[in-house]
Amino acid sequence: MSEKTDYTDVGSRLREIREKSRAKKISQNAFGEQFGVSQSYIKNVESGSKPSLEFLINVATAYDVSLDWLLLGREPGEHQYQQLPGRVNRSNEQESDPDLKEWISFFYSVPPDARPLLIGTVRTLLQNSYAPSNPNNAPSTLPNTGGDEHAAAKSDIA
Repeated sequence: MSEKTDYTDVGSRLREIREKSRAKKISQNAFGEQFGVSQSYIKNVESGSKPSLEFLINVATAYDVSLDWLLLGREPGEHQYQQLPGRVNRSNEQESDPDLKEWISFFYSVPPDARPLLIGTVRTLLQNSYAPSNPNNAPSTLPNTGGDEHAAAKSDIA
């Protein structure tokens, strides 16, 4: 499912930001200076010309708006993601399982560069807890959240 971007609408949303944000209207010239582009660039974009991705990211960051809203007019939570073939949709499971919600919240609170270490640590703890003195009591499989991309995290723990 693909949504086509209407750059006239993008220009209108940019104009809305420029005219209504931060308590006073900002001129095209001042808005352009804020992002290192000319007044004519702002005028063209507001009229429907395709803006650069860098410009859109800078505006979205500076004015705390999402690229979804800026490009497609979608409000937060208004996502229309398509279920991929072969994938299990677990959104209902996540909403009803408080432990899973807590794990997900904790995972996203960890800096992205530390997540492989966290995954490797949890995997090692699970392997150790499923390694009883009697191997007949061990489960046949352990949870697996990834492949070799976590090998570095595993070696850091050992």
